[in-house]
Amino acid sequence: MTLPEGGFLNDVQYAFLIGKQSGSNMCGCSCHVLAEYHCSTYEEEKLCQAWAALGERHLILHSVIADTGEVTFETENHFPEKLHIYDYRLLSPEEAEHQYTEMKQFYSSRNMCLTEGEVFLLHCFQMPDGTCYLCFEGDCIAYDITSFQIFIKDFSCFYAGGELEALPAQYNPYAPEFILKADSAQKKADRTYWKEQVNSFGEFPAKQYLDFLPYRPHYSAHVKAICSEDYQELIQKAESYHVSAEIFLLSLFSKAISECFKTEHFVLNLPILDRKTIPEEFRNVGADFTILMMLDIKITDSFEMLLDRINRQYQENLSHSSLSGVKVQNLLKKSENVNFCDYHITFSSHIHEDMETEEIRNSIGKFCSIMTQTPKVLIDSEFFTVGNGLFISLVTPDSVLEDGKEEQILTAFQNISEKILKGEENI
Repeated sequence: MTLPEGGFLNDVQYAFLIGKQSGSNMCGCSCHVLAEYHCSTYEEEKLCQAWAALGERHLILHSVIADTGEVTFETENHFPEKLHIYDYRLLSPEEAEHQYTEMKQFYSSRNMCLTEGEVFLLHCFQMPDGTCYLCFEGDCIAYDITSFQIFIKDFSCFYAGGELEALPAQYNPYAPEFILKADSAQKKADRTYWKEQVNSFGEFPAKQYLDFLPYRPHYSAHVKAICSEDYQELIQKAESYHVSAEIFLLSLFSKAISECFKTEHFVLNLPILDRKTIPEEFRNVGADFTILMMLDIKITDSFEMLLDRINRQYQENLSHSSLSGVKVQNLLKKSENVNFCDYHITFSSHIHEDMETEEIRNSIGKFCSIMTQTPKVLIDSEFFTVGNGLFISLVTPDSVLEDGKEEQILTAFQNISEKILKGEENI
């Protein structure tokens, strides 16, 4: 692999890095993700070969990120060392499970060492019954979660003995020319647009919890799985309204947040990871294409009206996205908006990459869980496709929200979805 010169993190990545280094409440953690699979068969040689092939394929997996945000690439290939194998085969089933649970707990909420090139790791646990638990760990300061999903998909292909079409030979995901930039006139227009928008933003639902936020909390994931049949019905319903599945899910989630926080005008933080807008040759590379959007939500009596309002606001905001969400937050801090709070509830859609396709399941096994963390995010709401079904994960700091709040949100989402599928618009 030919290594280009490095570069510097973009605005969103650098904001995450500052959050990781900050001593503020709800900081000290990274933009971290851990996904777990259970593999029924295990061949160590094939696993090592697949891991090496993944490292050869994706340049970004060799990133070394300095505390300043400057990025270089490892001059020697240390990627094979980032595969960690734990042999529990001689332990009793109970002790092996205990050891695994403790290690998974450790890896689910730690800070990876970016300065030493820890951006993507695989922890492989050999169990007494011959199965293998695979935990993919990543730091999404280096790349977006779509890239994380692509890494898993590519690894599963290599492990199954497959081949993949080559990626572009020459590209540097950190180089200024790789990052699409708007012209000065567009930037000026977008700044004016957002200056007008932020003054009328609604409340930040996280604001009421500011007195309870710890520095570096322990996080827990609260999940709900919606079966393939029900999820496909939701997608068909979205199509009947002529909106994307993402907008439909966002509207359902907004309605659930409104119910559970007793508010009808509020702001959500949206990391947008849709790659349809970038050149096709880059859609399968490991990089960060995240657009961070602040979306002002106003709940309506009719769900159809809510869909239309959210869709129009989303598209309008997207057309002014040359000003990153980080800079929009800076405008908010300087604005007269009394609702502003530097802590967020996020909605993230990752439904374009299935976490458990038939190919993945037949290679590295069954998807079991995924855990995410982000600095200054009170509720990290992540929506994934798993085996054509929907998997929702709400990751929150322990002992901050009221007991049962996460389950309340998930239940509200499901109840609203069921009512919409039954044709009840006024909810």
